[in-house]
Amino acid sequence: MSQLTLIYGLSGSGKSSASRILEDAGFRVLRNLPPFLIKESLADAQKRDGDQSRVAILPEIASDDDVATTVAVVTELLHAGLKILEIFLEASDETLVKRYKESRRPHPAKQGIGVLDSIHLERSRFSPLHVRAQKIIATDDLRISQLAEALLESFGSVSNRPMVVTFLSFGFKHGVPPEVDLCFDVRFLRNPFFVDELRDKTGLDSDVAIFVLEQEEARAFIKRFIDLFEFLLPLYQREGKTYLTVGIGCTGGQHRSVAIVDELSRHFRDEKLNVLSIHRDIKKTALA
Repeated sequence: MSQLTLIYGLSGSGKSSASRILEDAGFRVLRNLPPFLIKESLADAQKRDGDQSRVAILPEIASDDDVATTVAVVTELLHAGLKILEIFLEASDETLVKRYKESRRPHPAKQGIGVLDSIHLERSRFSPLHVRAQKIIATDDLRISQLAEALLESFGSVSNRPMVVTFLSFGFKHGVPPEVDLCFDVRFLRNPFFVDELRDKTGLDSDVAIFVLEQEEARAFIKRFIDLFEFLLPLYQREGKTYLTVGIGCTGGQHRSVAIVDELSRHFRDEKLNVLSIHRDIKKTALA
């Protein structure tokens, strides 16, 4: 039987991260979809792919009417025989307030009220979706790899899935990410920061990537990394490890590490692994 996955969640609970995780796992992800378009979009996805089990929808819930429409549409699809997995992401008030303070973004539910009152309003609004979800994930203390594990374990035996590998770029000046299993330092490469026309760009820009990746030392590092990783992966899998986070660090986390992570992610996606790429410090002020 075909299955549709629906992801609900409070603003700031990790829906954007969840959508990227599912995309990297091979799902067709439809974000911020008005609830009245769920059936139409699902039919279109089935026509394109012929497989509804790899479709995940994050409905746009901005009002009580959106909640009611979502419940009505889902109920109709269930009566039609479609298997639906409903997942709800949540976090505590304290965590959500902290995340909004850090992001400095306004809460989408804010209507002339404070952030905490906005969170309470949204939590109340989402209550009918929360109570019907088969899986509830509290994201307060979850790293990206742990969120991936919590999400993907819903789709069958872990042993039947490729390992989820997260390549994470970062700047040593901002601290080593605590979640990394393996950590590599690429500060031995020439730094684009000291090239005037590249300083304000990142490793995702083609001219910066060329500057980094065409260095002989970068090519040698990537080749040796691939050889080492292809040796290690089956050994980790043999020991039952299903999630691996690899940190690649440079000084600021904007140029060298980003270009290397992007190149490694591209290579290993072609090897049919579930690969996530995260650039932790790419938006921070560029300093050598």
